[in-house]
Amino acid sequence: MSDSNPLKANHFLFFALFALAVFLCGAILFFSPHMFSSADKIPTDKVGMETFIQNTYGPNDLILIDESTIKQFLTVLTHQELLDTLDAVDPLMCHEPAHAIGKFAFQDAGDVPGSLALCSEVCMSGCIHGALLEAVAGDTQSGHTHVALEDFEQDIQDICTTKELKSDLEGTCIHGVGHALMSLSNGVTAGLEKCEAYTDEEKKYYCQTGAYMEVLGNRTTPMDAEDLLYPCEESTGYASACMRYQTTIIANAIDTDIQDYCNSLASEKMQVACFHGLGRLKAADIADEPDLIRLCESQNASATKTCVESAAEILHETQAEKLPAICTALSENETLYQTCTHAAATGLYSFDKDFTPYLSTYQE
Repeated sequence: MSDSNPLKANHFLFFALFALAVFLCGAILFFSPHMFSSADKIPTDKVGMETFIQNTYGPNDLILIDESTIKQFLTVLTHQELLDTLDAVDPLMCHEPAHAIGKFAFQDAGDVPGSLALCSEVCMSGCIHGALLEAVAGDTQSGHTHVALEDFEQDIQDICTTKELKSDLEGTCIHGVGHALMSLSNGVTAGLEKCEAYTDEEKKYYCQTGAYMEVLGNRTTPMDAEDLLYPCEESTGYASACMRYQTTIIANAIDTDIQDYCNSLASEKMQVACFHGLGRLKAADIADEPDLIRLCESQNASATKTCVESAAEILHETQAEKLPAICTALSENETLYQTCTHAAATGLYSFDKDFTPYLSTYQE
């Protein structure tokens, strides 16, 4: 005769399943706190919203914030307040959500000048870039002055010199124009050619940095497995604008040290361009260990200089407090020390620097 009780067994199974369900719900809430950020849980006051964002998202979470969440945040915070809040979490990783803020800035303002007035240079100027990308995206909503390719070509000289945009942001705006022009174009060459509409060489260069970033910025593998330098060697002369991003791709594709690779290039122009990209690639490591600025050392003095300049320009945007120690590590070389301190003061996309190594007129 069995001693088992079916009723007790059923009760035990019920409570076991109930306990498992509670555990799984708790685990999900613990490991993904922002998965349940529904509208009724998001604060409706400015201070509460800023605190909520900074407590919910870490640096690596910022890239995961979708546009619908950004739109919710903007019901409480202004575009600039949201940019500042995300920048406080991480000034580099907030670049992508700042693109979405720029998109909504354009939608709210209705035109390019108005949208640029709502943006600033924080988050690596992602808002400005996003606004310009949205300006050329086109949609079915009325009241928005979307810009066609022919409009960009016609107005390209003035689009970044409007009174709504501070003069020191002109360079980053032109970089954003490069993003937008490439997004409108079929093929790399076509996008780059649109940047030629600028009359100044320096503006052509910054435009091409945006165009190349649009094509290469999110790639992890070369566009041509048999030619690691494609499309940079085939550029219209602005090799550094391309290698600024291609160096990172090459570093992921080779087994040798990227510094050795850059030094091995036969063309002095490509060495300079490769080291320019090396500075950008190693900036975060250099911030943690200032002596690593010596990764920029090359037998080519111009290559070393552009590498130092690139690293300092990036860190001006992300970890400016680390730059004094980094520049001091170069104090034995007056030229490099001055390059570092100047870039630390002026940052990305400044027109106040020696463009000689970057332009199509550079002679080997």
